[in-house]
Amino acid sequence: MKQTVLITSIGATGSQGLIKSVDRSMFRIIGCDANPNNGFSNQVDSFKSVPFASDSSYAKTVFNLAKEERTNLIIPIMDEEIEALQKSYSLFKNTNLKILCLNRPISLIRNKMKAIEFLSEYGLDTPDVYTKSIPTYPAIIKPMIGTGSKNVNILENEEDFNYFKAKYKNPFLIQKYYSGIEISVDSFSDIFGNSVAIVLRKRLDIRNGLCKRSATFKDRNLISLVRLFLSKAKISGPCNLQGIIIADKVVFFDINCRFGGTYIVSIKAGIPINEYILDYIQNRGSNEMKDYKTIEMIRNWNESFYESK
Repeated sequence: MKQTVLITSIGATGSQGLIKSVDRSMFRIIGCDANPNNGFSNQVDSFKSVPFASDSSYAKTVFNLAKEERTNLIIPIMDEEIEALQKSYSLFKNTNLKILCLNRPISLIRNKMKAIEFLSEYGLDTPDVYTKSIPTYPAIIKPMIGTGSKNVNILENEEDFNYFKAKYKNPFLIQKYYSGIEISVDSFSDIFGNSVAIVLRKRLDIRNGLCKRSATFKDRNLISLVRLFLSKAKISGPCNLQGIIIADKVVFFDINCRFGGTYIVSIKAGIPINEYILDYIQNRGSNEMKDYKTIEMIRNWNESFYESK
């Protein structure tokens, strides 16, 4: 019997990669998005437009949709959606409906400073953060509250700093700039918080915060370090760490407790995502992924066409 999963924000890159990877003989996919004209509404078994996550009716609308479609698992994709569902957990707690990513510390979801503190607390090297003045350039400036790598800029001098300080309307974070190889670490932990899959990726081409080209690689010491972090953090489901390789260490600067926009690379490399989703629904532990392939991905555009009304 097929299990039913509800995937949110299906117009987003992370959702699209997941939808492409789900085994349709095992799962029925319900999709929702605030934009009814997204390019993936015809790629799911059923689609419904919902309010933005910032709307007070968002969680109730998603809950009613999940009930109507007899959903087994909700997979929220965007940080704002996870936050909205967390705040309305009372709707779901007395049902059999499971929600992936819901055990995330709410302060981590969007606050970049809290994310850095969390990474450091559990044993990872993190960047220096400047709170009073910038001792040396270049430096990095980013919104304090944000999603992924959006609106992250390099400051080359004080003139740049003054420009972006005036441009950012909300609080921002300034951290040391590191020159090195930027990487992502995609992982999955089962419903009990046991890390079962870790894949290392180089981010070879990044545009507007989205990785356009990525290649997996292997490093036993780095995988062991991440596994130790995950064992302490006990975050079930998907997780993405971002960092920079500098000489003999990695400085980690962000954590995304959800399916990232390029997680599909790690699925294609070997993460058995269909097995893991089914295990999560059925409340059982998952088998550890033994190895993964070294592959490279290059993104290109893919158009969708519909009959005009």
